[in-house]
Amino acid sequence: MNTDRFTHAFLQLLQEAFAFVQQEKYSTFQVLHILFQALHNDYCLSCFKELDLDVNSLLDIVKAELNKIPKLQAGNPVSDPELQQFLIKCENIARNLKDEFVSLDVLLLAFTKTENLPKNILDFFKRNGFNYSKVLQWVNNLRQGENVKSQNAETQHKVLEKYCNDLTKMAMEGKLDVVIGRNDEIRR
Repeated sequence: MNTDRFTHAFLQLLQEAFAFVQQEKYSTFQVLHILFQALHNDYCLSCFKELDLDVNSLLDIVKAELNKIPKLQAGNPVSDPELQQFLIKCENIARNLKDEFVSLDVLLLAFTKTENLPKNILDFFKRNGFNYSKVLQWVNNLRQGENVKSQNAETQHKVLEKYCNDLTKMAMEGKLDVVIGRNDEIRR
């Protein structure tokens, strides 16, 4: 596996997940730890929220599963073999999307395809409609036909929405004050 093919955001999430594993002294680094970190990542949270996934309930389930993982008294955690399979799955999904790099949206798609998470989390995903087609639709809407061609891909999605206010949308929602025809009031 070539980590040079991961976006900076994807690598950062992996590093944060591993730091969490070390800090909490878990014996193995698992896909579950990556999901835990994704539940604390703004980019991933935007997908979960857009798809109406109850993030707090999912986080509770993940925490309960984390409590089942043995902890170390000494030594370093080892990588779970299923983690390697999961990362290969991420690379395959990126390749199928014709992406040059593995990004966080590919990670989200991989969560819908994996069997490397505890059954109750997979059941939660199924019950709440968190599936490949819905996440892919979210990804396609976000990317607007673009493929991941740089290691900074996540920062380039919907830049205007991130840094600007959509005045037309705000006006349609009645969130703007009507200024036209109120010149006398404005001058006061």
